[in-house]
Amino acid sequence: MSSLITLVRRPSVSGQSFGARQTPAPIESARPTEDVCRGAQACDKSAGASLGAQPYCCLRTKARHVLSEGVRGNFFFRKKEFPWFSFILCFMLFVALWCDPVFAQSFSGKVVGVADGDTIVVMHKGRRQMLRLHGIDCPEAGQAFGKRATDFTAITVFSREVTVEKRDVDRYGRTVGVVTTKDGRNLNRELVEAGMCWWYEKYAPDDAELAAAESKVKANKLGLWADPNPVPPWEFRKENGKEDPEFERPDPKVHWIETLIESGGRKQIKIEGTVGGSGRVSIGGVWMCWLSGGRQQTEKLSTKKFSLSERGGTHDFSYTITLPLEAVSWEWKLDAKNEN
Repeated sequence: MSSLITLVRRPSVSGQSFGARQTPAPIESARPTEDVCRGAQACDKSAGASLGAQPYCCLRTKARHVLSEGVRGNFFFRKKEFPWFSFILCFMLFVALWCDPVFAQSFSGKVVGVADGDTIVVMHKGRRQMLRLHGIDCPEAGQAFGKRATDFTAITVFSREVTVEKRDVDRYGRTVGVVTTKDGRNLNRELVEAGMCWWYEKYAPDDAELAAAESKVKANKLGLWADPNPVPPWEFRKENGKEDPEFERPDPKVHWIETLIESGGRKQIKIEGTVGGSGRVSIGGVWMCWLSGGRQQTEKLSTKKFSLSERGGTHDFSYTITLPLEAVSWEWKLDAKNEN
């Protein structure tokens, strides 16, 4: 027995909503009526005959009235509201431009590592982010006050929530910024005030606050300034043939999305992602699957190499894995590393 289902389409009524579609009611004054236009023409003729030298003023006034009547249904062209709309639009544009450099480059996170006095690791959006403190340079591990500077930073911010004001990205892909704790302590400035670092004038020549703090601590001979001839870390690195600054290039970061495609009884795994880092990086991996009967099949993924900016960059990649027909389960793994 079969059944017949008849779909009856209900006519829509203007201004009412059915499902996801809504039909707006027509606006009666959306266009100038013929009476209004004829009235404007009559006004033009009569004004030219009775006012002599003033017909242009009368016509101009009436034309503005007709324009207002003709687009009365549109908020953006109402002659009363339009100035307010312009003011609001300009104000929003000003706020967006003013706030962008202040807030768009800032983020918060928990400090989960301290490499040395001027380098920390911040957990941000589930990712470990290496951060270099802006405008300062702490002694190296082999220098006097190197360990003290590291301990000072650890005591101040380790395992605490901080706000990072991003200033730059160095050639190793690390964020360079100013770190502030929840209680308002500026880590960059406090390291200088405690005599645990140098003001890095090369990279922050206009930072008057750090310059003044260093002048004061030098005069009081605090911290490393108690030594009559302290060796700046950039000179120490140069003498020992090390780069400025001395840190290993951070490991590349990989983000991916897996899509399973089934067609004609076959299964394909499509892996699409992005690798981020600096310099030359490579990405490869391996995949394996388990077949019926407990057998296992393993194959390598081709190695892809990319050249990224020394200041940090990203590159897209993709892999397609075709599984055997008898595959029951599968697993894959990606590995990204620096080439230099």
